[in-house]
Amino acid sequence: MSDFVTAHSKESLSSSNQIPEQLSSIQQLVDPLQVLCERLDEFRERVDQLSQTRKNLVSFNEAFSSLLYGLKTNAFCVDFENTPIPESFELQDEKDRLLQKHEQQESLNEKPDLVMEDDTFATNDSFVERP
Repeated sequence: MSDFVTAHSKESLSSSNQIPEQLSSIQQLVDPLQVLCERLDEFRERVDQLSQTRKNLVSFNEAFSSLLYGLKTNAFCVDFENTPIPESFELQDEKDRLLQKHEQQESLNEKPDLVMEDDTFATNDSFVERP
């Protein structure tokens, strides 16, 4: 029986023993590779969300810069100062003084009501036709 065992048959027997070991090592890699694949999918989704956020910010920046440009152009066309000028402060002070004078005059013109008068209306006529 030992005649039937050749070098080739020994190699085939040893290689047949190695195949299950290789499969088991490949099987060991399957689970980590699946986890890696899931993590890469999550990463791709987050990168897509980040890209969408960037696009939204770019769109907002364009719209906001257009608004600012329009305001600046309008201010230039109507010769509008972007800050209050000294005349504006003087005008506001004058308005405050006039308002204060007006309030003082009204308080002097009001007669003091020391005695409370009765404002009710009394009549002798009856509103009932037939009592």
